[in-house]
Amino acid sequence: MLKKQLIYLFMCLPFLLQAQIVRNVLFLGNSYTGVNNLPQLVSNIAESRGDALTFQSYVPGGFTLQMHLASSFSTGRIMNGNWDYVVLQDQSQLPSFETYDTFPADSLCSMNAKYNPCGRTMFYMTWGRKNGDATNCAAWPPVCTYIGMDSLLTMRYMEMAIQNHAELSPVAVVWRYIRQHYPSIELYWPDGSHPSAAGSYLAACCFYTMMFKKDPVPATYTAGLSVTDAAIIRQAVKDLVFDHFASWDFTETEPHVDFTYLPGNQTREFIFTNISANAESYLWNFGDGNMSADTNAVHTYTSDAVYTVTLTGTNCDVLGMNQQSKQIMIDLNPIIPSPTIMIYPNPTRGFFTVKLPTASIGMNYRIVDALGRIVQKGSLTRELNDFNFDRPGSGVYIFQAGNITMKILKY
Repeated sequence: MLKKQLIYLFMCLPFLLQAQIVRNVLFLGNSYTGVNNLPQLVSNIAESRGDALTFQSYVPGGFTLQMHLASSFSTGRIMNGNWDYVVLQDQSQLPSFETYDTFPADSLCSMNAKYNPCGRTMFYMTWGRKNGDATNCAAWPPVCTYIGMDSLLTMRYMEMAIQNHAELSPVAVVWRYIRQHYPSIELYWPDGSHPSAAGSYLAACCFYTMMFKKDPVPATYTAGLSVTDAAIIRQAVKDLVFDHFASWDFTETEPHVDFTYLPGNQTREFIFTNISANAESYLWNFGDGNMSADTNAVHTYTSDAVYTVTLTGTNCDVLGMNQQSKQIMIDLNPIIPSPTIMIYPNPTRGFFTVKLPTASIGMNYRIVDALGRIVQKGSLTRELNDFNFDRPGSGVYIFQAGNITMKILKY
């Protein structure tokens, strides 16, 4: 019964990926998360795209990750489990300091991995203050400007995500782009630090895109911004985040899928050996309409052809999915080169050459499919005749010219 359910799941997977996705998320941060209720903005964007976000948040003003690590409330929420993501955001200045200690972040990531084995950690990459950090400028000159502070924050959050195999919501990256290219969109509160409504909307679009792995552009929720400004922000997130997931995802939960195969003892039988890693369930698609949810598989084909075999491996959910495909050619009557006429390459992807003896130039030809239907015909007008056999899919065809009959395998 379980195998049938798995097969049904994978058959429906393309449709499921377009259907509603639900994410359960814990936000641990401070006022940068709390201002404008960032989690609710993410939920509203998700709803406008047909998805759903359920969340809890603990975001006291000025809280650091060290304070969250020492808080039984924060750690207790992590230990409750069942989170798809735990979002971590440190105090807005600390990660830009020369002596910043990543120990609290590392410890919270380890705790999340222990209590949420199918969940992930996502760091909230915050931005530099509008005019730099005047408070700490004298002691640490690199934070004196927005660019200096922002660059240090970006570097530190990248470092934490990489060393903890986590994901990033690269808010600072999109923030800098909007600030440089659309300065009329004010991202800051009057304090030059906290996010304005536009800044929080930008952050929410980044979180939605990373958590749901979907394009934010079709979202209709604007958080009260003008339609134009909201569209500019969503497009920027699409260009910098959605189109570059690999730049912000450093998890190592993706399955590594691969397999080998050998002919079996029976006619057209093949033995498939799974050599994948880091996957919990598998689905074989043998390319002839048959599938199997076994870890290793044996399959017998009923006719000669070129088949594409695909193995899909999953780990926890569709975010942890990978595939490997290989082609198998079955031909119980191998091609024997004719001394009179030659076809190469064979098997072919569609382009091939027919070579004739000079005396045979002008010979008529035809190509028929497995059902005997003529799919192409004409005259061989030269010694070397090039063909672009543009037929969809793979299959076995027969090339006939005069009294010569040869098999063409297209893959």
